[in-house]
Parts: sequence; structure tokens; C-alpha cells
Amino acid sequence: EATSVSMSVLPRKVRVQDVRRMRQAVEAVASGLTLSMLRPTAELLSAGDDGSPPVWVQALRRSIDALDAAMRRIDRRPMRQVVPTTAVQRPASVHKVDAGVVRSVRQRGLAADRITASRPEWTDDVPAHHWLASAIRNVHARVVALLREEQVRRPSARRSAVIGDLRRMERTLQDVLELGVLRERGKRRPTVPPLVLRRRAEYAEAYGAVRAIGRGIDLGAGALDIATQSLSSLFETWAVTVVIDLLAEALDVPGPTVPVDVIGTDVRVRRGRAHAVSMQTRGVGVDVAYEPRFPAPPGLIVQKPDLVVTLHRRGEERRIVLDAKYRRDDSVAYRRRYGAAGPPEDALGTLHRYRDAIVEGAPIERAVALFPGCLDETYYTSRLWTSIESIGVGAVPIVPGNVEALRRLIARIVG
Repeated sequence: EATSVSMSVLPRKVRVQDVRRMRQAVEAVASGLTLSMLRPTAELLSAGDDGSPPVWVQALRRSIDALDAAMRRIDRRPMRQVVPTTAVQRPASVHKVDAGVVRSVRQRGLAADRITASRPEWTDDVPAHHWLASAIRNVHARVVALLREEQVRRPSARRSAVIGDLRRMERTLQDVLELGVLRERGKRRPTVPPLVLRRRAEYAEAYGAVRAIGRGIDLGAGALDIATQSLSSLFETWAVTVVIDLLAEALDVPGPTVPVDVIGTDVRVRRGRAHAVSMQTRGVGVDVAYEPRFPAPPGLIVQKPDLVVTLHRRGEERRIVLDAKYRRDDSVAYRRRYGAAGPPEDALGTLHRYRDAIVEGAPIERAVALFPGCLDETYYTSRLWTSIESIGVGAVPIVPGNVEALRRLIARIVG
């Protein structure tokens, strides 16, 4: 008798609804940036359609164009292999005597002018082409289904643009399927992608495009989903957006655009000081850099904190490190030592290192960890909070809807 078992893996440090709200916040940032890339669609979107722009359209279009280009290069110079075939031929043209040749001679006699023998032939009927043909037929069918679903939904300017894009993509995929190298041979697709799909450049491009198309279609089934991103990466990305929003709130300026890269379902804030977010008002300037790199000399090792906030006021420069850590120690011993739950001690040690080891430019005034947690009545009396002022190192809890301690810290920094 069959038994069905269902199991859900739930986050331990935050609630499921908190994870959902973090994803929605990161999705909104990524969607807003993608609007600038949707040149043909952006014209129609400005007609007054609300909601986040269809990030998945851009992902699909790019991937399908890349697949089309890669498959046409493959079709011009496909991979071939030698396979044995059986044919009736002259005895003089037989180069290798095997059991089949002996059997044919016995049947036809030694004087026969034709015998049945095997000979090698070059063919492009290879497993890699079977895999690509099956995969592309699958994504074509999914695009057709997606197009059908979009056509029956409520009409709008955005919907018309999306349907037009999907139709063009469907025609491109149909043209790719008609290439000679993908002709139907009736053979089953290999269960494991052949190694050539990773080793030869044009095949690797086609393989990567097929996988990206699948992710783009999955985005089209709903909103941009960061499900493939680990919770630690999601928390870190969300923390960056929260810090920038709270800084804009403290400076009373419009929230700036957060520079991110969207690859499939993966969203990452752009790294380095070259992509720092800048805000300015009433003689106060703020730069926020994600993972800036501070070279080793005169220290011993390179330092790469998550966030460095630099304040400029009256020719004076101050810097604060904010390090997002999706870790929390809830043990009784930790609470007794620090007065509240907080990031592990090795994370606090890293903050001390950032404060002392980053010596390029202005010194680090404060180094604060951002960890998943909710405020309680004990936090503001804990060493995690009071040590921020006394020694310049501490930690602040944040979760969606509960960022008051971080808002208070930022107001004090901007001050």
C-alpha cells in the first residue's frame, strides 16, 4: 500500500511571512530596474498600467536570442561522429573482415561480385543534438502555453506588449526547431546532458540559453521569484535595500535606485565603490557601497565588508560599516553575556577587525552587524546596543516591519 509523505522546511530565524516580504521587497527593486531595459514595452507601460513590470519578458527575450544565435552556429558546423553502417559493396572495397562479412560470403559464395559488409559513416545524429531538440521542443511548448494563458487574461496595454513579445519568441523558437541539425529522428532524449554541452563553446551557449529560458518561463508563471536564492543571500540583499531606504528617509530625499544584476532568478546588488549609491541634502552627502574592497597594505589581508556608509559634511568624512549576517545565537549563555540574542561571537570579532584593519581613508567610526531578530524590552539595555557608542562595535536586529532599531541608529549617524 503506497504511502504519501509531505515535508515542509521552514526558516528558523525568521517567519515564513518575513521571508515572503523580503522577497517582495527585493523583487520590487529588480522589477523597477528592468523597466529601463524593456525599451519596446516601456512605451506601452507608461500608458497607465500599474504593478511591477514583467521582468521575465526581458529574461526570455535575451535567452531566446542567445539560443537562436548559438543553434545557427551549431547548424553550420555541427558535431559529427563515425558510426558503422551496413551496405552492399564490392569485395575489393571491404577493408575489415568481421563476422558479418564472413556470413555474407558463405551465403553468396566466394565468386559473388557484391557482399554485405559494414562501413563507417559520418553523421550528426548524436546524443547532444537529441538532447537539444527535445529541450527546445519542450520550451517551445511552454512558451505556446504561456502565450495562450496571457491571451485569455484581462486586456491591458502591458498585456498587449507581452503577447506581442511572446509571439515573436514563439516564431523564433519554431525557426530554430526547423534547423537541419534538430530534425526529428524519433530517438529518446538522453536523461543526462552529454558532456559536449559543457565543453564546446557554441554547445555550452545553447545549453545555458535553454536553462535560462526555463527560468524565464518560470518567472512568467508568476512574479519574479527569488526562491533559488539562499536565505542568507536574500537577507543580505534585503538589508541593503532597507539601509538605503532608511538613509533616504533620514536625509528627507527620494529613495535612490539600488544597482542590481538580475540573472535568471538570481538578484545581486552590484559590488564595489564604483557602483556606490549617493544621496545629498543640505550640505550632507552620503555614499553607500556594497562589498567595497580595501587592499591589504598596510594591513595583512584584503577587507570586504558588506556595506560601507560614508558621510560627507563640511569637508569632514565619517565611515560606518554595516555587515548583514543571517545568523543568530539564542543560547542562554549568549543572552547572559550580552543581554539579548544576537549574531555569533565570530561575527562580532569580524566587526572588530573591520574597525581596526580598514585604514585607507577616514577611519571606521562604527562597525555594526545586522541580524534577523525582533526588538524586545531588553535590547536597548543590552551590550549589543550600548557598545555601539562606547566602543564602536555592536549589532542591530531587523526583520520586515521591525526595523526601528536600525532607523534609530541611522538617525543618530546622520544626526
